[in-house]
Amino acid sequence: MMALSMTAADASVVDIVFTETGTGVSVIGSGSVDTSLMTLNGSSAHIHGMNPQGGAIGAGSSGSANLFSADPFTPFGTASSIGAAPGTGDIFGLYFLGGSPVLAVSDTYVSSAALSFTLDLPGESFGTLGVGPNVTYTTTGATVNFIFDSAEVPLPASLPLLALSALALGLLRARRRS
Repeated sequence: MMALSMTAADASVVDIVFTETGTGVSVIGSGSVDTSLMTLNGSSAHIHGMNPQGGAIGAGSSGSANLFSADPFTPFGTASSIGAAPGTGDIFGLYFLGGSPVLAVSDTYVSSAALSFTLDLPGESFGTLGVGPNVTYTTTGATVNFIFDSAEVPLPASLPLLALSALALGLLRARRRS
């Protein structure tokens, strides 16, 4: 008789990339979850926002979410609860139902189908979220990677222009002296 087993390497993966912008933090996620391996724990309206200290996040659009039992979350920052407006795309969340951790996907989600979602956190920064190095969280049916992209925020266009003007004035002054 042949035995079937599931290892963490076989589970689905969701990558959540956080990027600082000039106006806040942008969150973009993609991947899939194998809900066939998970226990359905109920359904609820989807919650938007995050609690980095508790390892919780709610991203994507509004709607009804199926909540699957999950292992305790891995914190990915030091900030407490931060509310947010609904994002776009598929529903995805890691949050608590009656104190128990749950993984949330749309009530119409098909196991292992592709997920894609966003969430914007205006006025936030990596500093206010208290995030540090990347974090990986693993539960039955999914591995979730929290990736913090410290992309450089571009300088305002006026700064290089100001530097060029100062250089030109310095050259003009040097010519007059000679």
